[in-house]
Amino acid sequence: MMRRVACIFTFSFLSILTYSQSGSPHLRYVYPKERSKEVNPKASLIFGFDQALTSEETRSFKVELTSAQKKYPVKYVLAENNRTIIVRPEQVFSYGESITVKIDSGLPQLKSRTYSFTITQNTCNPSHRNLPYDVEGRAVRDVSGTNSVKADDEPLFVNNVVVPSDFPVFEPSILDETAPGYLFLANYEGAPYIMILENNGTPRFYQKVEDISIDFKLQPSGVLTRHVSGDIRGFISVDSNYNVVDTFVCDNGYSVDHHDFQLLENGHALLIASESRSIDMSAIVEGGNPAANVTGTHIQEIDENGNAVFEFSCWENFDILGAIGIDLTSPYIDYVHTNSVAVDADGNIVISSRNLGECTKINRETGEIMWRLGGKYNQFEFIDEEDTIDYQHDLKPVPGVPGNYTIFDNGNHRGYSRVVEYQLDTVAMTATKVWEYRPEPQILTNAMGNAQRLDNGNTLINWAGGNSPKATEVTPEGEKVYEGNFAVPVSAYRSFRFEWDGYPLRPYLLIENLVEKVRLLYNLFGADSIAEYRIYGGTVRGSEELMTTTQEKWVDLSDLENTRTYYFKVTAVGNNGTESEFSNLDSILIIRPEPGVNLVRNGDFSEGQDYWDFYLYGGAIAETFVSEDGELVFDITNGGTMEVGVQLRQNGIPLIQGNHYIFEFDAWAASPRSIVAKVGMDVSPYSNYSRIGTTNITTEKAHYSYNFTMDFPTDLNSRVVFNCGLSSSDVVIDNVSLKNYIPENITEYTEGSAKIRIFPNPADQKLTIGFGTEIPRTAEIIFYSTDGRQWIHRNYYGEDIKEGCLTIDLSDLDQGIYFCSVDCFSASGQRFVRIFKPVVKVSK
Repeated sequence: MMRRVACIFTFSFLSILTYSQSGSPHLRYVYPKERSKEVNPKASLIFGFDQALTSEETRSFKVELTSAQKKYPVKYVLAENNRTIIVRPEQVFSYGESITVKIDSGLPQLKSRTYSFTITQNTCNPSHRNLPYDVEGRAVRDVSGTNSVKADDEPLFVNNVVVPSDFPVFEPSILDETAPGYLFLANYEGAPYIMILENNGTPRFYQKVEDISIDFKLQPSGVLTRHVSGDIRGFISVDSNYNVVDTFVCDNGYSVDHHDFQLLENGHALLIASESRSIDMSAIVEGGNPAANVTGTHIQEIDENGNAVFEFSCWENFDILGAIGIDLTSPYIDYVHTNSVAVDADGNIVISSRNLGECTKINRETGEIMWRLGGKYNQFEFIDEEDTIDYQHDLKPVPGVPGNYTIFDNGNHRGYSRVVEYQLDTVAMTATKVWEYRPEPQILTNAMGNAQRLDNGNTLINWAGGNSPKATEVTPEGEKVYEGNFAVPVSAYRSFRFEWDGYPLRPYLLIENLVEKVRLLYNLFGADSIAEYRIYGGTVRGSEELMTTTQEKWVDLSDLENTRTYYFKVTAVGNNGTESEFSNLDSILIIRPEPGVNLVRNGDFSEGQDYWDFYLYGGAIAETFVSEDGELVFDITNGGTMEVGVQLRQNGIPLIQGNHYIFEFDAWAASPRSIVAKVGMDVSPYSNYSRIGTTNITTEKAHYSYNFTMDFPTDLNSRVVFNCGLSSSDVVIDNVSLKNYIPENITEYTEGSAKIRIFPNPADQKLTIGFGTEIPRTAEIIFYSTDGRQWIHRNYYGEDIKEGCLTIDLSDLDQGIYFCSVDCFSASGQRFVRIFKPVVKVSK
């Protein structure tokens, strides 16, 4: 994390006390609470005071942490301008352990005390969490050069801004006078983008990202934030030049939940923390699972150094029986599902918990619940209201109107969605509906959605679902002044409108993979006076070789060598001759679907798990590793509730319509089971190009081979996927390959002008290749069977070629039809001819 170093002091003990003397600091907040029974074993202790501590007071504090087994050494962090002390045990607590906290002080006016808490019996956090409402899984890690181009025509422009072929173009259907600002969007399906758009859909900025970013927005401090996966698995902030300036993750052993994130005026951040535990639900409900995987969500306030200075635990505050519409007998239970967090006008915290049907206010000074609106434990009488809050999202205080709140109310059980505003009287405990918007015809948004009250009083609404508008702006009187949706309907979790003056200092580069070439697309967003763009690149990552210049915002490059990785970056040169900074470095592995070329990268796992992405869904618990023998092992603790629950996949696989392919792999398992291995579309609807169903594997290593014809339109970003969920039996795979092969009715082809003969044909035990007058320095000879397997693969050199001919021994080949591939290379290593010819072997 790019943060300042915290103030850590290392004297042996610390004392935290309740003050009786007027004017002295008072202890206002303690975490974990006394007698807590569900504390995470990685927890730190937090002690918050109502005013700053002096140096003498901090030096005099002493705290002992002990259990029946041991005494825990601790470190101390002073935070929040000396108002909070964090006690960090130097060792992780043990499951089920009871911890005694002894607080002493050398100051006579401070009282000593002892209290205890208990560590939970277990936690079962998977290292990879599923995205909300996601069945197949849409996250992609390596997006360089992976989008699918259906035709080799010119690229798409949106009002002079070039966009990739998979860009989710946004189109307005109503365009009147709106509140000032741009639209901030991130699509939820398809190739993932974040984008800032003008009202007419023109991109002010866009970026293809490594994963779905469902909370892309402007924070009050002037930075943009969004959720990221990969190594961070948290939130990042970027400045007005789109440079990453900070990262944010949870403290105390929790995963970051991606639903919402707020930066505060004091530099702190509010995060939703996620944690799963195994709970005996049979002791709570009839028919409950004795080992249910239960997911809870907490609230953490993180200071500028990454320390949790406040934590609100769901286990201690929300009864699991408060869940609404949740099957509590299921083996997997998400009983809270917090989907928004915000700071109220008085500085306290308000949250929305979808699966409780409840909006909750939390005292930021004490950690206590202040009120509960909706759900089974509702404390308010609703006024002028016929409906109830139902699976709501996005509880937000109305700016400038303390006590008023907007809610995007999904209404799953009611049958229609709405945006509602309540005015809460916390003395009379009434919730008066003061505003509501329902479109005509009505819309039902089962999941996601948000509403933003704008400065001019209008409300921007995102109806989330694919066919529903992603931005509807209405006046206080309910008049639509703006509405728009993606041209190809896809979902979006949240939409916002903000005024924004950001501009990049360098072009943004994307690479598209076409059938016979690659296309570079680049924009220097907001720049009007560009004389030319300079394209630099090569097969070395740091290459700054100038490849070409152009005035266009795109360029096509061909004659790139197959199976090589190329690296590119671009600069923009202004009319005054000034050259910009280099763009982002983007790369592409050239994979042309030539016969016999394995389209799967690292299919034998000799490079570890490079190019492969691993995901978990539906409560599955597993990990992957490469064994000493170079095999990929799925170490599965819990297979989850879906076959996609344990998933390994690789995208960027080019498939050409009408071509024939063979998909092969080795597999076995700890016990007999089934898996799903297939080749298909990498985005919704995830069409199964290979039409392969279930593969039954045993404890014996076996080879599996499937042939298929690509009957779908050409897709240069298809994926190979292994789904190993449902069962907890471990799986091993190896030698994964996908190759284009030419069936028997296809004849030879030749690239290059050299005259090469292959004879005799049919052949018996020997075959001769004649090279004519141009003798290669190296010749690579490969024989394939009709199912795509290699039977001969040899390299020959100039000294092996006698009188212009090379003799190949075929005695190891069975009788049948083969395809002979001949690649000829010059002394400089350049290939100057390729032959691919059917050969008949007449006998063994």
